[in-house]
Amino acid sequence: MAIITASGTKIEIGPVAADAVDTVAEFDALTPYVVIGKVESIGDFGDERAAVTFNEIGAGRISKAKGSADAGTIALTTAYVPNDPGQIALEAALNNINNFAFRVTFPDGAIQYFQGLVMSKKRSIGTADQVIKRTFNIGINSPVYDKAAPSS
Repeated sequence: MAIITASGTKIEIGPVAADAVDTVAEFDALTPYVVIGKVESIGDFGDERAAVTFNEIGAGRISKAKGSADAGTIALTTAYVPNDPGQIALEAALNNINNFAFRVTFPDGAIQYFQGLVMSKKRSIGTADQVIKRTFNIGINSPVYDKAAPSS
């Protein structure tokens, strides 16, 4: 199987998503999704379980169990483009307490959906020979839902 590069991947912000939205079909039905422009990188995301430990004094060994799942917080880095519709939507979502739908589309056509809160918007000026950037942190509040790439 061939590897897939990130080149051509896009991320979009959708409308406010009710907690009841929990299937690929329901995410597909939401509109509109707005492409976030000039994305340089999309950080890590996906479930990680908290470690729950118990230290039994008679055994002298720590026992572990899986705790709550956390899909993480994405650091989404973009070039600063003040009139980009996707960046404008992220700014509006920052000032809203509701979860928004997000869609990540990969070059092979596979899609991942999730709900999240835009938690921050930071600007990085850098040096004279750098692009001014913004990093939006998106706190994921749902599982990440996978839609397979279309068959060829």
